[in-house]
Amino acid sequence: LIIENSKIVFGLGGSIALFLFILLPTTTRLPAMYQKNNEQRDELKNVSQRLENINKLVSLQQSLKSSVSLVDKALPSAEQVPALMTQIQAVATESGVTLKALQFGGLVKIEGAAYRKISLQAILEGTFANLFTLLKNLENSSRIVDVESIAFDTRKGEGALSATLGLSAYYLDTSVANKNESGAA
Repeated sequence: LIIENSKIVFGLGGSIALFLFILLPTTTRLPAMYQKNNEQRDELKNVSQRLENINKLVSLQQSLKSSVSLVDKALPSAEQVPALMTQIQAVATESGVTLKALQFGGLVKIEGAAYRKISLQAILEGTFANLFTLLKNLENSSRIVDVESIAFDTRKGEGALSATLGLSAYYLDTSVANKNESGAA
């Protein structure tokens, strides 16, 4: 009987000791742990929001780089001016038109603008369809090229047209652009 009662007393004592040393401290720390868990969840939301904002900024930066690249092609710097003649030759060849002559017509400084205008005259030969293709290709080129005048001359019996195009292109005048930037600052 004493052994039976001692098992009950030890079992009850062990249960009370288990409650006092393990479960009671855990239950008293539970609200603090719950609060800490909520704080960490809020911090995780903030970090996630920051990461999303950073990803948006990186995407915007890539978009801006692409846009700047397009602007650089459309309105190149003065160093790229000689490439204009090469580009017009390439567009003519791609369009199936023969470029007979390409003459430099001069530079025009536009007052107050950060760009300058280059005038060119191109003498071309080809069929009407090829000349029309040339005009479309100039319109779709990455560089801004304006066709300011067109004059046609037909050659009897050959079926080919001779066309004289008055072209204008533009380039960024960095000396004016730098003055504008320093004046704005």
